[in-house]
Amino acid sequence: MANVLADTRIGVMQQAFYTFNTTSGSPLYIHMKTNIPKSSNNMFYIEAEGYNYGTSLPVLCSWTGYPFSGDGNLYSVSLTNFYTGMNADGVYFSSDNYVVLRAYAGGHYFNGFVLNSVMANPNGNSFRVSILAAIQSSTSGNYY
Repeated sequence: MANVLADTRIGVMQQAFYTFNTTSGSPLYIHMKTNIPKSSNNMFYIEAEGYNYGTSLPVLCSWTGYPFSGDGNLYSVSLTNFYTGMNADGVYFSSDNYVVLRAYAGGHYFNGFVLNSVMANPNGNSFRVSILAAIQSSTSGNYY
């Protein structure tokens, strides 16, 4: 009989680790710079959950990705929009080499959401995500 080793590493799930609220309908993009370093191998799943009063729609969207240390690229990016009060619009690296999440909504008049994360993959399974900076902007490309 072969020996089976149990993996005892525990993933980190953070609920409502960050809150963002708007009071103006525009600009239409939100950029959130995380503490996930470029080339860190920290595979991430981050979701926004809330309500956008300006569009009368719930918010539930997510960003996933893998900032690979081998070549410094971002792999396995997925943007999923379960409800359309706000959409996961992009993921990019900031000029100082952190992962940035970009969101979009047709209007942000009293849009409020929290961010949750699940870091359960072998790479990054004990990493605690935080937001270093966030801004509501008209920039559809890279802000940070």
